[in-house]
Amino acid sequence: MAEEKTNPFALAKSFLNRFTLSQKIFMGAVIVLTVLAVIVIVNIANTMSYGVLFSNLDPKDSGQILEQLKAKKIPYKIEAGGSVIKVPEDQVSELRLEMATLGLPEGGGVGFEIFDKSNLSTTDFVQNINFIRAIEGELGRTLSEIKEVRSAKVHITLPKRSVFIEEQEEAKASIVLNLRPGATISESLVPAILHLTAQAVEGLKPENIAIVDVRGKLLSKPKSSGDDSFTEASTTQIALQKKMEDNLSKEVISVLEPHVGAGKVKTTVKLKLNFNKEESTEETVDPNSIAKVSESSETTSSTGGIRAGGVPGVSSNVGAASGATTVDNTATASKSKSEKSLVNYEVSKKVTHLTRPVGEIQQLSIAVMVDDATNVQMRNGELIQESRKRTQSELDTITRIVQAAVGFDNQRGDTIAVANLTFDNSSSMLNEYYSKQQEKSDLLNKIITYGLITIGILVVFFFVIRPLLRKITEIVKQAKLPKPEEIEIPRVDSEKIAALQEAKDEAEIEQELMEKYKVPKSTRKMGFIRQKVKKFAEENLDETASLVKSFLVEE
Repeated sequence: MAEEKTNPFALAKSFLNRFTLSQKIFMGAVIVLTVLAVIVIVNIANTMSYGVLFSNLDPKDSGQILEQLKAKKIPYKIEAGGSVIKVPEDQVSELRLEMATLGLPEGGGVGFEIFDKSNLSTTDFVQNINFIRAIEGELGRTLSEIKEVRSAKVHITLPKRSVFIEEQEEAKASIVLNLRPGATISESLVPAILHLTAQAVEGLKPENIAIVDVRGKLLSKPKSSGDDSFTEASTTQIALQKKMEDNLSKEVISVLEPHVGAGKVKTTVKLKLNFNKEESTEETVDPNSIAKVSESSETTSSTGGIRAGGVPGVSSNVGAASGATTVDNTATASKSKSEKSLVNYEVSKKVTHLTRPVGEIQQLSIAVMVDDATNVQMRNGELIQESRKRTQSELDTITRIVQAAVGFDNQRGDTIAVANLTFDNSSSMLNEYYSKQQEKSDLLNKIITYGLITIGILVVFFFVIRPLLRKITEIVKQAKLPKPEEIEIPRVDSEKIAALQEAKDEAEIEQELMEKYKVPKSTRKMGFIRQKVKKFAEENLDETASLVKSFLVEE
């Protein structure tokens, strides 16, 4: 019995034997679910958080990056068909720096790193091809840095150099853009891509570059002569005219809406533009106005004399002999002076060079429709709206405002029409009615949904969870407390209780007397034995009588 109390298996068996089979199954299910919940929570807490290392990768780049990660024994995840690689979030920055030192990712094309490994046996033809490949790859990487561009592919054609300039062909290029989801190429971005590519390739002009997207939409094509250029010019002119008309319409609406109310004015503008490029030179001459243009003067003076002369010969050159007569042939000196002045006059004239801008407005036509005026009043605490037609003075004021807003010119032949017409608001009223009905329906659906959820929660609580809690409580109580039939309550007779109390009182009195009169220990012992014998004799009369008879017989 003692071994059964100390053996844990026996204790567990006895504990389980108190429950029924259904109770055992229920307890086992609860324990299993609890263990599974703990395991799931621990796994979630210990799950490694992954961050994106690279995205939008080409298969070649993905393979090279995975090789590096495997060599470093770094866990990773592959998503989106291999275009996205994830690593532990705390290692993302470090791994990006390490991959950058290795030149990864390359961006789906080879760049100038193709020349990192030189080969002496490479021919000039292969070097030229590698040079073109390097430029294409670098341009593709550069274009991929644009916000709207996911990736780019560039193809370049460089013609052979010719010794004759007339026979030299121009370089050409084509670009394929893979845009990001939802992104569009703006009008300003296409010229930027054209000039960026043209500046990176020697001899390449922007008009020799074609740009398309992966859906085949032509974003830019090489310029050509003929009907195409005429069509492009016409398209540009129509776009310019449409833009100017829209701007004028917005100006009119923005000016009138603060007065007539939002949505109560409609306007249409038509423009006649002059797209001819005109240049004129005007020269005006005023014959009555003479101006001195230039004046110059010149003075010339000279001074000179007659040269000495004589008879040709030796005597005249060597000198006179003694006694000979000398002849004096010297003449008197002469002076001369001349003055000359020149004055230029021109008639006054005025030269004017005039260039007219392309797209100048030749004529403007504008139509303005204004809705009825709305008067809002408070009557008996209620807001009342009343519509009325606009007066002629109001329409005249609106006309003058519109003329000033659009730059109306009567000499140019501009026309304007302003009318007060009642707008048809039936569609807006229907939309408002249906929207309110839809809101009511949505609100009712939400109320029903949340009501059903609440009812379901209450049903589960009162009919499932609450009974289960009660059952568990009962099971726990039954497991801890013994069954009622197993509990033994001792029954004590009232006579025995009185006898015990009397004996206790006598013992206390006897103890008190012995201590008071200092009775020896031996006497106490004899008294205790005597008391026991007396009690035995009173309880066992037959045995006592037999014992006394035996004593008498022996004597």
